[in-house]
Amino acid sequence: AIDKLTDMKGVLNYTAKLQMWGSNPMFGFYAGQDPKNTEVQVPQLVQGGLSLPDRDYYLKSDDDSKKMREEFILHVSKMFQLYGIDESTSKKYASIVLRIETELAKASMPREEMRDPFKTYHKVSLADLDIMTPSLKWADMLSNMEVKGKFDYVILGQPEFLKALEKQ
Repeated sequence: AIDKLTDMKGVLNYTAKLQMWGSNPMFGFYAGQDPKNTEVQVPQLVQGGLSLPDRDYYLKSDDDSKKMREEFILHVSKMFQLYGIDESTSKKYASIVLRIETELAKASMPREEMRDPFKTYHKVSLADLDIMTPSLKWADMLSNMEVKGKFDYVILGQPEFLKALEKQ
């Protein structure tokens, strides 16, 4: 399926499918109670798209963190090679993956801030999401994810992350 992708629309459609399978590429998605109105179930979007467990793995400059990123590039490169891509190209692609994920990590909310329910609650309409991330076309994305039901808004956990995702 990945080999057949030819444009961004195809990538987003495949992203929707992966979301349905629970792998959460690009962003985290789930349906849950609105924390400020527990009578309502709404779609909720949170930061995601990182392979390493936490943003700090990408951002810290200590020796252990640097080593972890070097090992990450070797691992991702090996995954590309197992897919059939030559070693040189695989290393290049792995470096690109790390660059993209590092930019997303920079926009990711630190764990300490994630514990603050006021910082992770942003009630937004689909129109607001489309303004923030026009490339994602949220009505199409949610439809492709087979999100059913009527809702007037979604809960967005980390707006800065979605802005960085749009840039990427």
